[in-house]
Amino acid sequence: MLVLFYILGGYLIVTLIGDKYQVSSQVFSIHILSLPIVFIGVLSSKMLVIEGMQVLSMYRNLFGLIINVLLNAILIGTHGVVGAAVASLMSYLCAYVVFDFLSPKLSNHFKLKMSMFLVRWNSYAK
Repeated sequence: MLVLFYILGGYLIVTLIGDKYQVSSQVFSIHILSLPIVFIGVLSSKMLVIEGMQVLSMYRNLFGLIINVLLNAILIGTHGVVGAAVASLMSYLCAYVVFDFLSPKLSNHFKLKMSMFLVRWNSYAK
């Protein structure tokens, strides 16, 4: 379904609301790519609360916030609203994947996330 929306999203937006909104179709496609990362991140945040690691959840979100602000400062000036969408996608990826990879306390969370994408993490890390 996600792939279908990614492929047809631009066509549907232009068809339904006109060529005037062509740029929004690019933004829509970028945000579609962020959905799996956000869904897994929200689930992971709930797991951290259950495990009593709320502080790590806060630091992870703060890390994503800082990345988002920095990337927005760089990308909006050169790419406009598409740059903002890319900045959001990259900050979600940094917060919910990279932070878990870098944090020793969250290595199990990282491995679980990678297993959701059918990546055999055990063959890469010991």
